[in-house]
Amino acid sequence: MSAAMGYVVAGSLAGLAVAVPLGAIGLLVIRTGQARGVRVGIAAALGVATTDLIFAALAVSVGGGVAAAVGPFLPPLRIVAGAVLVFLGVRELLALRRARAAGSADATGGRGMPVTATRAFLLLLGLTAANPLTIGYFASAAVGIGGTMSWTAAAFFVAGIFAASAGWQALLVGVGAASRRLMTSRVAHVLTGVSGFLMIALGLYAASDSYL
Repeated sequence: MSAAMGYVVAGSLAGLAVAVPLGAIGLLVIRTGQARGVRVGIAAALGVATTDLIFAALAVSVGGGVAAAVGPFLPPLRIVAGAVLVFLGVRELLALRRARAAGSADATGGRGMPVTATRAFLLLLGLTAANPLTIGYFASAAVGIGGTMSWTAAAFFVAGIFAASAGWQALLVGVGAASRRLMTSRVAHVLTGVSGFLMIALGLYAASDSYL
């Protein structure tokens, strides 16, 4: 294995380490693919992966200074991320209530999810940037690897992180889009209600802890 490929593989493993644990971000990506289809879902996935790319680039270039710099911002970021999740959860539940009142037979669910690719990208970009788990992971990584790589090695490492993150998020979109075709109206309503309550719960937890 060449040195360049080794850095790509190392970056891919690092990217999967932060992307695979399924939390609110993963739930939103799945729900976006489920409710809006592959195109909007992929935009959401790229929003997450782009944030990982930016944070990884900062980690390898700035180094341990990142950890000290972001520490004071973690509590307010937790509150912001939690508030956004609660807002999205409430939107899901209100949209579900309106659909039931109108007797809608729409079987897509996820009525509170972003409706365009641009909105999906920006929403997931911002929410992932405010995710304490993502911040903490890359801040810790910065302490260990910041300033230890050449620019070429760092570029391959960051590319690996982006590719792994984008690939995993795209897989979640595929899961959501595939399940969309199998849903009946009743199942869609149940999933919308469950996801709404789950996002509210995760939002409240995120505002009081470091998990998202």
